[in-house]
Amino acid sequence: MKRHIFKDRPQRTIQMIHYAILDAQTGNKLGT
Repeated sequence: MKRHIFKDRPQRTIQMIHYAILDAQTGNKLGT
């Protein structure tokens, strides 16, 4: 995890976390 992202692009980081959670849920369904 790159901490400087939080300072440079907080909104981007929030989106990345959001999509990461979605990917985790999708991965569980797909069994990846």
